[in-house]
Amino acid sequence: MDVSLYDFDYDLMQVKKKISEMKTDGRNIELLLDFAEDCLAGWKVHKISKSRVITLLQRLSKLTGEIKKEWEWCEEKDTSVLSRLNCQMMAR
Repeated sequence: MDVSLYDFDYDLMQVKKKISEMKTDGRNIELLLDFAEDCLAGWKVHKISKSRVITLLQRLSKLTGEIKKEWEWCEEKDTSVLSRLNCQMMAR
């Protein structure tokens, strides 16, 4: 029997729902949701836990909102902005 204090299935569903409702390009939403599925399945990346996927999706969705650009069109100069924003989020 598996006992857990946290309902990661529910939390993951809520994060995916928020991402689906984001006011951003549809391609960014698709990329974020595909990334989540790849992480959970271990496809192209090592399989990681649901709690870690939730954390990554929350951070990536915030960064997506801040950068206001399609992820596919991000350039090297955008990485400095992303790095600064990520450091600010982690400091909170």
